Amino acid sequence: MSFIENIKQNLSASGNGFFMATLLQQGVYIQGVFSIKSFSENEIVASLKKGEMVVSGDKLFIKKYCQGDLVICGNIKSLVKN
Repeated sequence: MSFIENIKQNLSASGNGFFMATLLQQGVYIQGVFSIKSFSENEIVASLKKGEMVVSGDKLFIKKYCQGDLVICGNIKSLVKN
């Protein structure tokens, strides 16, 4: 699945208690995050109301995490909602 198709699939799921927007392959904003389950330079897992969001890529870092808002920057390769 291509990066754009992956984003479209996840955006269609935004009615499940979270909202997500991406900026090319350099960043993602996720609203409705309850906690950060794990993070590394290659993968960040965020807990949502229903499930989790797994962000994979290279040189990932958390730019902002406050009041349910999460901003992740880096070379984003995939976004998967579990």
